[in-house]
Amino acid sequence: MSNEVIRRIFIFCFIGVVMVFLTLITHETGHVLMAKRYDGEILRVKLLGVEVYPEVKFSGFENNFGSVRYTGGSSYKEHGWIYLMGSGTNWLIAIGGLLVLFLFKIFRVKNFYLNTIFIFMSLMFLDFITYMFGWRLSGEKEPFTAAEYLGWNESIFFVCVMLSGALHLLAVIYLLVTSGYWRNFTAKQDYIN
Repeated sequence: MSNEVIRRIFIFCFIGVVMVFLTLITHETGHVLMAKRYDGEILRVKLLGVEVYPEVKFSGFENNFGSVRYTGGSSYKEHGWIYLMGSGTNWLIAIGGLLVLFLFKIFRVKNFYLNTIFIFMSLMFLDFITYMFGWRLSGEKEPFTAAEYLGWNESIFFVCVMLSGALHLLAVIYLLVTSGYWRNFTAKQDYIN
């Protein structure tokens, strides 16, 4: 294995770790933005055991990686949107990442680093899927709570999310296979014809 391949593996892993952290930040930001949208007041934002708002201080983990405490949301529907848009924000970002990957394929952008960033970005929708099964460390199934508050049928909601998630993942896999990303991963240079 060449030094370039080892370097790319390290960079790939580093970008992956950074993107997981960014997913946490954007998830909580989604809750904050929707709470503010409904004239809510943000009381506290915690990330990885650190309270980052209203003041920065270590306050320990509370069975989750992040949380937002807010007031406001005068109806179940408003609370439903606030719950939904944590993971929903990440899915919207993932759709943006997927669109960029499609553009990279069309315009034959073979830059390893940019492709790696947008591959991980396009996978941010997995935040929504893991919450559907309660696999996040909070143990709460936020999307189901949102569906209940919004008056949506949970079974239909589950099927729709799983189908759209499967289609999204298939699109990512298609782009990885057809763009030559893995060949580029082991190449000595960024551009391969």
